[in-house]
Amino acid sequence: MTLVLLSLIALGITGIVLYVNGFLDPDKDGIPTYRDPQPNVYNGTVDADGDGWINNYERMIGTDLANPDQDEDGLLDGMDADGDGMSNWFERNVEDSFNPLVYNGRYYIQLMSIPSSTVNETNNREFWVGKERLEPEHYIVRYSVTLAQFKELIANLSVEVTQNDFVFLYLKTHGSTAKNANGEPILCFADEIYPDEPDRCGDVITYRELSTILDTLHPKYLTVMYSSCAGTDAVKILADGATPRVVIGVMGLNLGIPSEDLPTLSQVKGNNYFTLDDLLISIKENPADANPKERISDDYMIAQRYYFGEYLKEEYR
Repeated sequence: MTLVLLSLIALGITGIVLYVNGFLDPDKDGIPTYRDPQPNVYNGTVDADGDGWINNYERMIGTDLANPDQDEDGLLDGMDADGDGMSNWFERNVEDSFNPLVYNGRYYIQLMSIPSSTVNETNNREFWVGKERLEPEHYIVRYSVTLAQFKELIANLSVEVTQNDFVFLYLKTHGSTAKNANGEPILCFADEIYPDEPDRCGDVITYRELSTILDTLHPKYLTVMYSSCAGTDAVKILADGATPRVVIGVMGLNLGIPSEDLPTLSQVKGNNYFTLDDLLISIKENPADANPKERISDDYMIAQRYYFGEYLKEEYR
């Protein structure tokens, strides 16, 4: 108690920052003076406890710089025992529905029926693969996608994706107000003969048929985000699938988490990690949208548990 009191007095007089347990830390690197080999040199990039995280990162997330296994599960906090791009501590204490010893694959799939997109491909890949540490082969972007190509890709994923994985599918196609003979909203993929002509419609399917195709995927979490004209009223149709899923119909907006949208998401209050809920909140609070809530379905409350990874918003800002 005396040491803490003296430390508080020192803080008031000299502005010295205290370590979490009351010990002095004059160089403000998170290592208390009593065990700092260089007490006047900033060592924020040092991994003081050898758990795989540098001091700066541990200070941001609030873990103990002196304890390599804070949750006492026998695993070093900052290491990645199952090799899925998420640390042991993160899987155990943040995304707590995961097991740090079980691989959880994450997929970002962006399929466009047109030959180009406004999404910044370089920065988008850097966020998902470079920062959120997705497996490079799980970052899939295709343009001028025909219906046959779409079905083939989903068929391959249905074999590869397991119940431990989560998938974010962003689909951008043309839609029509004409609907089909049964009055169901429709969408079309690229023309197989003229794939480079963005306004030439190829094979047409309904959203109900699309939902049936997606039912062949059985991940832990599935998000379907689509952008097509006259497609907003299909949110509930896509939400009614065999696999619990989040559905977002943005109609004409490229909101598949491209880099230009991340600054907005990084300001969303809540957990300091990027989650699907950040995107939903940003859509709901869009002042330019008259009915934003109608674009979203999350009946299973997946969004709050759907983390893109453990890259911090604070590091992005």
